[in-house]
Amino acid sequence: MTSIFDCIIVGSGIAGMTSAIYLKRAGKRVLLLEKSAPGGQINMSPAVENYPGFLNIEGAILASNIFEQTQKLNIDYKYGNVLNIKKEEKNFTVTTDIESYETASIIIATGRKVEKLNLNYEEELIGKGISYCAICDGNFFKGKNVSIYGNDYKVLEEAIYLANICENVNIICEKDKFENNTTLLETINEYKNITIYFNSKIIELIKDNGLLSGIKIKKTPEKIINCECLFVGNNLVPDLNFLSDIKKDNGYIIVDKNMNTNIKGVFACGDVIKKDVYQLTTAIGEAAISANSVLTYLTGGEKWKRKL
Repeated sequence: MTSIFDCIIVGSGIAGMTSAIYLKRAGKRVLLLEKSAPGGQINMSPAVENYPGFLNIEGAILASNIFEQTQKLNIDYKYGNVLNIKKEEKNFTVTTDIESYETASIIIATGRKVEKLNLNYEEELIGKGISYCAICDGNFFKGKNVSIYGNDYKVLEEAIYLANICENVNIICEKDKFENNTTLLETINEYKNITIYFNSKIIELIKDNGLLSGIKIKKTPEKIINCECLFVGNNLVPDLNFLSDIKKDNGYIIVDKNMNTNIKGVFACGDVIKKDVYQLTTAIGEAAISANSVLTYLTGGEKWKRKL
């Protein structure tokens, strides 16, 4: 172990790369650690239309542009799957499956990973009728028939959002009811273009000319629902398999308004934290806050006044 950093950022999605840019511009030695490709989940988005400054940009291109910015700043970047983070007397030791590093502080920005349905054509149809974010991609299917799968009340919230822009919305739920959501269900019932299929499971994806054209659900009898997009709700989960001592809620890291975790010197931002809105813009704001908090921590708790 030869490398000592001011901050190691675990995860090079939008949040991680933004934190790195802010810290590097403040003169700190930063290391970005990533186990796959820069950009994270945004690489799966064929088009992004709600990011300020771009009318339309492919997710992978946006990620590539930000990564290029980190490289022009000479930010260190290493591949590696983090296995363990250990607090030493003064610093932290971050151990990956390739190498170990020492750092004064850490930002966790690992985001979320997709738990797929393991259906036929699922991988092939991502971005061509399969989406894991209704708020991100719903507008691409304005005026069309769509379906949304999930067993949690948040699916109802996304269905209401979709019902305001889509022709018809089908909710596929494997349970026999949604628990403790009387108000949301009352709202759902006001929409004539929303249909709920309880006790139903998606068993097959149907494609036509390389695009999703429908789904088959297991019911009595089996039913085919025509739709141009299937939004898979509740299937994004925090990508975090280390730091067992960190406080979490349903797998998400709990932070305060300054992105501090319960472990001094460890911060978190982006989709891995517990919050209400999971969007690129919120992740970037949290990344800037986490970078500022790292700078305050590195200066012994004094308020950081240098312009970022």
